[in-house]
Order: sequence, then C-alpha cells, then structure tokens
Amino acid sequence: MLYRPAFSLFVIASLFSSSGLSAAEPGDRVSAPIKPTPVQGLVVKPATPKVTTGAIGQSGPVQAQPLGREQQPDTRPKDLPAQRLLSQQSLDELIALGLPSLARSIIEQQQAQTRLYSADWYRLERKRITVLVQLEQWPQVAERAARAVDDNPDFRLLPVEMLDWFRTQQAIALINDERADAALTLLRQMIWSQPRYDRHVIFALWRRLVISVYLQQENIADAESAMLRYGYDYRDSDFALTDD
Repeated sequence: MLYRPAFSLFVIASLFSSSGLSAAEPGDRVSAPIKPTPVQGLVVKPATPKVTTGAIGQSGPVQAQPLGREQQPDTRPKDLPAQRLLSQQSLDELIALGLPSLARSIIEQQQAQTRLYSADWYRLERKRITVLVQLEQWPQVAERAARAVDDNPDFRLLPVEMLDWFRTQQAIALINDERADAALTLLRQMIWSQPRYDRHVIFALWRRLVISVYLQQENIADAESAMLRYGYDYRDSDFALTDD
C-alpha cells in the first residue's frame, strides 16, 4: 500500500511532538497574514508666523516679526518610526499574539539600520525567519536561512549553535516546500560532514527529518530502515519515537 505525500506532513508533526522540539521559535502559526493598523503619532500643527508691513506709507520689503518661545513651530517628528517605539520584548509579544505582518515590517526597518552580519543583524534575522515560518513563506525561509550562512565570508566563525539553527530551518522549509531531494542532500551534509554526537537534541532532529523526507518521497523501504535504526539508537532516551 502506497503512502500519499499528505501523510508525510502528519508524520513530520508527530515526529516533532515526540521530543517536544519545535521547528521554529516562538509563537503559534496563523492561517493568513494579518494587516494591522500602523501606530500613529500625535500630529501638532506649527504656529503660523505673524507678518507685518510696517508703518502706513513706509516703503520697503515685508518684515516678519520674530517669534516668541511660545510661538515657535513644533519641529518634532510627526510620526515616530515604529522601531523606536517597540523593544525586542515587544517584537516577541507581537509574534506570540499572531501579528507576524506587523512584526515583519518592524524587523525589516530595524535590520536595514544594522551592520550586515553583526550580532544584532543575526538576532533580527532569526526573528525575521521565525515570522516567515508563521506566514508559511517556505521559499523565503529556505532562501534567507541559506544566505545567512553562505553569503557570509566569515560564516565559519559563527557559533555552531547558530549555524545549526539556520541549517535546520532551511531543511524544514525545503521539506514543507516539497523539495525533498534538496532537503535530503542538505540533511546528509549536516549529519555526515561534522557529526556532533555530543549534541543529541539537534542530531536526533536531523535524523527524524530524514525519515520525513523518505516518506515524502514515498520511499517506504528507506523510511522503515531509518526508523528502525533510529528506534534502536534512541530506545532509552527522551528522543525515542512514540505512537502519539
């Protein structure tokens, strides 16, 4: 009996739930983007300068009276940029509340003012990818996650945990975008190029993703073999597969 591709998405969810791991952080996914109303600042009209023409019959150009302090026009910004109003905690709250479109706009504005590949840039890029996951923009997730590593000439200097996070998001996005061959190639590179047996959580996740790819390809034989090997290796751990 053949398994349909739709079954693979169910298996992905069940495999993730078995260990309590999440594909992305933080917040719940939403079915459609929400278009929030932009935050508006208080607009204050500047005072109109008073103008006098001088004495009657006096020739000469029109002279403007100097304005007192109480008459000076208000030159403050009429509408403060949203990124100045919201802290990083507020961004996380927007994502958690299911307002990814608004959070995405603010993150883009902040990131444009940040030095490329700096620590702050990578922190914002992770939030940006998290928002794209909520919006289920899988091609963009795969592209941005890949470029965050590949386009940085000094990517080897990045913390290994950060590299793992971006590569994992890329693989998950490829699977959800039904690009199983590309996902399998990436996952094999991740597993075999630099095996990290001391990092059981991420390593176990990658192996479960490989099983998901096999199911998406309807490669039942390899999927069963991978599941048996995984079950044996993690039989006494928190990452063991369950029937839930």
